[in-house]
Amino acid sequence: MVIPLIKALTFDVWDTILNEDKFYQLLSINIGKKLGKSGEEVFKNIMSIDRDAIKIRLEGGFKNIIYDTAEYFSNRLGLKNQEDLFNSVIEIIESEEICSLAFEDSISSIHEIKKMGMKIGLVGNVLFWPGMITRLILKRNGLLDYFDATIFQDEVGYQKPSKEIFQIASKRLNVSLNELGHIGDSLENDFVGAISSGMYGFLIKRDLNANYIELGKKAYAIRSLSFLSEIIKKINKA
Repeated sequence: MVIPLIKALTFDVWDTILNEDKFYQLLSINIGKKLGKSGEEVFKNIMSIDRDAIKIRLEGGFKNIIYDTAEYFSNRLGLKNQEDLFNSVIEIIESEEICSLAFEDSISSIHEIKKMGMKIGLVGNVLFWPGMITRLILKRNGLLDYFDATIFQDEVGYQKPSKEIFQIASKRLNVSLNELGHIGDSLENDFVGAISSGMYGFLIKRDLNANYIELGKKAYAIRSLSFLSEIIKKINKA
């Protein structure tokens, strides 16, 4: 069986190239001031809500993804309504602290992939802030302009791990699915979603004991984004 070359690569956003914990920490401090609570208390709560919301999202429990998840988070956080939550998001993305969310290996690794002549894209699910807000955060972190295509759940009507959202990415990048790789931190949404769609799958595990592990012909676990270019060169040379 001939293994196709990788001609393009898509990235997950949160906990792949941007640190979601840092985002939620900023948000928690802002919300804490409104509720008269410590940022630490709100952060602990918001992380628990996030885990539950992701499960509900995967099961299709949110019909209007932005509105419904905003209502879900607002109710559990004790905010008056979604407006308070939306305002908190706006307030933190206007802050200078929002410009420090990128992982240390994000920009350099993506730059290296672009130097190889590859097209790259983003494929992201959303919760209570839309893809347009994530684009702004990426812009403020010096990342957005690297990408040839940005695909978000709220804009296309599909979420990872569905094949449909990856098909949209492949069309935008003008490659077939079997020539496309995807890197992300979620075993189910990113890794399994990519592999089951016929793509190359790269699972980012920053606590991995090795630089990277080949799990199959088109499946890898990696410790850092900095090893992506090495693996792609190895695949395309074989």
